[in-house]
Amino acid sequence: MSVQKYQYYVRFYENRKLRYKLAGNKAAAADALRDRIEKQHSVKAAAKAVGVKVETEEERKVLSGTAAVYIRDAEQRGATEAAEQARLVAAEFMRVVHKTYLDEVTRDDVFRFHESLRKRGCEERTVANKHQRLKSWLRFSGFETSILPPKPRYEEELPTIYTRDEISTLLANADKKNDDCDPYGMSAWSAGSGASAH
Repeated sequence: MSVQKYQYYVRFYENRKLRYKLAGNKAAAADALRDRIEKQHSVKAAAKAVGVKVETEEERKVLSGTAAVYIRDAEQRGATEAAEQARLVAAEFMRVVHKTYLDEVTRDDVFRFHESLRKRGCEERTVANKHQRLKSWLRFSGFETSILPPKPRYEEELPTIYTRDEISTLLANADKKNDDCDPYGMSAWSAGSGASAH
């Protein structure tokens, strides 16, 4: 039986916005962080009541932590495809840029990410889609996305549309090539019903 590693997050509201803060993999650390956040909010509320502004030390956001929160949010919304795409983009981006903190990300890092995708053989449409997912993650994490380069452009290609005769020819050729071995039942495929005649 394998043991999975779990991460604790502290969920809280700040300025009416739901926030998550990564607390590590120990329950005691999560409880200590929850206590600290609760005390900070209490002090801020008391200070506001008497007209005093309290400055708190801003914690730097870790890229991997922000990615985990973003992915978790997508999973909780039931957006499993978005969560999986976010997981892939986050891993690829962090592998390329070698940055630890969110505030270290630069415009040039995004250009380097685009270039690494192209070198890997990704089409412009894929680069554009991954750019959008990256931008969504960074925006969700509180990053100022106006510094990012624009989404790469690509030409929309119309799909190839086959005539009935072309489809018949294609299927007939598939039948000839698959007479001896037809693992997917394509030779018996019916264009009208999509069902196998086996």
